[in-house]
Amino acid sequence: VMLEGIVELEAAIHRASKIDGFGVAVPSDDHFTLMRQMLPVLSMAKLISEELSADSVPTLDKAIWNVMKLRTRVINHLQIHQENQNGIKDWLMAVRDQLDKRFPQCGAVYTPFAVGHLLNPYQLGKLLNKLGKEGEDLFKETVNPLVDADPAAPVHRQQSRDAIAKIQAAEKTWEDIPDEDVEERAMREELNKTKVEETKSASVPPLQEEIRTYLLERPEKPVVILDWWKERQAKYPLLSEAARAVYCQPATSASSERAFSQAGLVMTDRRQRLNTKTLEKLCFVNQNFDLLEPCL
Repeated sequence: VMLEGIVELEAAIHRASKIDGFGVAVPSDDHFTLMRQMLPVLSMAKLISEELSADSVPTLDKAIWNVMKLRTRVINHLQIHQENQNGIKDWLMAVRDQLDKRFPQCGAVYTPFAVGHLLNPYQLGKLLNKLGKEGEDLFKETVNPLVDADPAAPVHRQQSRDAIAKIQAAEKTWEDIPDEDVEERAMREELNKTKVEETKSASVPPLQEEIRTYLLERPEKPVVILDWWKERQAKYPLLSEAARAVYCQPATSASSERAFSQAGLVMTDRRQRLNTKTLEKLCFVNQNFDLLEPCL
């Protein structure tokens, strides 16, 4: 915001600098040029920061997408400014390197970002494999821990292993079939394979089955995420619970910082005898006044 204001006032600053006694250092023309070249990237970063800092709507689903957008803009401007005029190329390379350091693979390696992207029904985790390195399946690396966290998963897997073991044990009864009866053996082997596959399909953990169905249901346009999951709570009981747990987390610490700032305004020098419970209640009312006002 400050940089935009300085660039907008460039002409006025130059005029003021010609006044006798003007004692403020004035940026050179090269500096103003550099600021104008930086603005497209900084303006997008500001908008993304504001979007990810919202505390009234889910933000984790937007993290990977927004980091990728910002990095793409930086790369595009690097291609434009190949000559490093006024140092803009060095600055853009520094921004790119910082993004790659803080958000490897655009943040797809961070579980909350990846799960948030996966549970957005309009996105369905589509960017995860695009951002994965060669031989890396970020989609599976996101889905598998989610399935493994389901308490029912180990039970279903053990049932599947037990059933398959019984099918394979039944193979011993084939020993009485003569080796020359090729057709009979082939028929038994094919039947065995079919039974194993059917057993595996029937023993899929509930959450994994929900994910399989969910990935086939993509809305035609972006949706209000929490409303979408609430409407399908009966269809996806486990996934909807996971969505609520994920989307209650903020993508940044901005909301926490705002809460701490508000607490500082409540606990003033004249209110030092407030106990922690009263302070907590006052801050809660302040943060949720819009919801509480109709009840007052």
